[in-house]
Amino acid sequence: MNNYCETNITSPLAVMWKTVSEACNLACDYCYYSRCNGRPEKIEVISDEVLEKFIKEYMEMSNGYTSFAWQGGEPLLAGLDFFEKVVFLQAKYAPQNTIISNAIQTNGTLINQKWAKFFEKYNFLVGVSLDGPESINDARRLTGSGAGSFKSIMNGIGYLKAENVDFNILTVLHENNINKAQELMEFYHKEKVNFVQFIPCMDFNSQDINKPGRFLITPKEYGNFLCEVFDFWYQNGYPETSIRFFDNMLAVYLHEEAQLCTHRKTCPKSIVFEQNGDAYPCDFYIHEDHFLGNIYSSSLQSIITLIQYMMSF
Repeated sequence: MNNYCETNITSPLAVMWKTVSEACNLACDYCYYSRCNGRPEKIEVISDEVLEKFIKEYMEMSNGYTSFAWQGGEPLLAGLDFFEKVVFLQAKYAPQNTIISNAIQTNGTLINQKWAKFFEKYNFLVGVSLDGPESINDARRLTGSGAGSFKSIMNGIGYLKAENVDFNILTVLHENNINKAQELMEFYHKEKVNFVQFIPCMDFNSQDINKPGRFLITPKEYGNFLCEVFDFWYQNGYPETSIRFFDNMLAVYLHEEAQLCTHRKTCPKSIVFEQNGDAYPCDFYIHEDHFLGNIYSSSLQSIITLIQYMMSF
């Protein structure tokens, strides 16, 4: 999974939807959100009424730019028809000359030519979760039956490349790959992956705020990993790959605002919506203690006002 709060904060308001709640066709053992073990019993998608009300209200306060992030679980389980409805409603309610940004985080296993053509047509930025070469990825990223996901992911990436879709790779750093920086970078270089982001793995359950999160790698391991990646990436001053961590450090040095929330002085103004329209301030705080309201029964403006109130303390 990816914390998309980190990726779309150039907008005055970052919005992320848990498109199908925790439903997912993979059973990654470190997932902090999905608990269906790769076998979702029922896939519940954002209702037409909730989706249209949200998009209409969001567009009314767009000020020329809107940013949408679609996550899960596995958001492609919502189906292509759902996302065609999304872009239709975005076009229907967008004020003239509004820039609309869509990003989606997927495990990549369901991407086919139809999905890739859709992403290219509507300029979706696609984040694909992949932990490295097959032996590394398939140690943790498994289907519900215990099979590896690597071949399906690479097949999906192949479709994205064929249709010239903008995509990046999200790699979770854990015990199996934290000491393999060179192997990871050589693999991504061989596969011509130009945009990579790394996030440290946590033992964390987003539904249980009473259990503190615990990183599965040490600060020293993470630091050593980043140093090795930097040496590979730098290439005597001619880097060819975008590493999000380094890009954000450079932005800060140039007195610009970092994209990653962990590189900023304060949390960005963001809303995470559950599939049923329940709103929370961050996908690390999807718990009743941080409930902001439901977009169907509350206005988007009232939810934003509550976030501003919370952030004032």
